[in-house]
Amino acid sequence: QFLGDRSVCTTGCSYKGKCLDAGTRIKLGDVGEFCNWDGTMAKQFDAGESCSNNYECGTNSCVSGSCVDLAKRLDDQQNLLEKILEWLKKLF
Repeated sequence: QFLGDRSVCTTGCSYKGKCLDAGTRIKLGDVGEFCNWDGTMAKQFDAGESCSNNYECGTNSCVSGSCVDLAKRLDDQQNLLEKILEWLKKLF
């Protein structure tokens, strides 16, 4: 909702003539931003940075107060599993 002249949102963030709800994410090229609770647009955090909500993270995953890259973790686990299986094949 706008206040008067449509330049100030009463809730959320003003973005290109529109009011965005808190938590709304916008991606412009490689840069991700989100509407913060204080009514400002903020850059999304990188993996390893502190967070409170998923939308604050560029990875869209906030776990135990930290942004995590779940895709990278899954790849790392898959690679480890493949190495273990290769090692076991050599034994038998």
